[in-house]
Amino acid sequence: MKVVEDQPVMEENLKKVEENTRLADLRGEEEMRKMATRLMKGICLGVMGEIAELKRKKVVAERNRLGRHLVSNGYSEDKMDAIKADTYVVKEEDEEIEDVVVGVVDGLDDELKDMRLGIKDLEAELVKERDASTFLLSSQVELQSRETNMARYRIQTLERSEEGLNWSMAGLKNDFIKTNNNQEQTRADLANIRSGLERLKDKLVDKDNELMRARGDLSASEVTVDQLTTALPAKDF
Repeated sequence: MKVVEDQPVMEENLKKVEENTRLADLRGEEEMRKMATRLMKGICLGVMGEIAELKRKKVVAERNRLGRHLVSNGYSEDKMDAIKADTYVVKEEDEEIEDVVVGVVDGLDDELKDMRLGIKDLEAELVKERDASTFLLSSQVELQSRETNMARYRIQTLERSEEGLNWSMAGLKNDFIKTNNNQEQTRADLANIRSGLERLKDKLVDKDNELMRARGDLSASEVTVDQLTTALPAKDF
């Protein structure tokens, strides 16, 4: 009876574990989508950084070319410094853009670290849920095996009872044959023997019916054990 009472609880726990595993998988997919979005942003920012670097190099090249041009045209040093001052302003603006890009990339690195930690936590949670699912499934297989063993024991007991009833019936038949040779002495006994024989026949029919039910329960239990044993490896992967 304890085995039968525990089975619904085990099945309910197994359903809870499977639902938790499904939710953990969904959370993992959501994290992967977020990670892909962030990576795309990082790629875009990387492209922006490369564009900014190209602009900076272009400004430097133009500034150098301008310096050579001013020298060749005989500009004074003060005028050259004044003209180059504008170029330095462009350089400072370009450096500000570069600092912003670097800061964003650093922020993405921090987000990636957090995402890796989140993924590790999800993986650990999935491992726990799968271990719990495997344990519950193994426990259910064990309980079902106990039920099967109990059914086999009942069948063996019924078979022994049936064998005893057959021996008793054979003995009654022998007694009936013996008493039939002396009718005057055994008429009363004959009636009792017949009555007992009918009772034994009824018991034998009842035992046969009970034996058939027990064998049917055993077959169902063995099929269930086979199904659970087959499902067990699929939960472990």
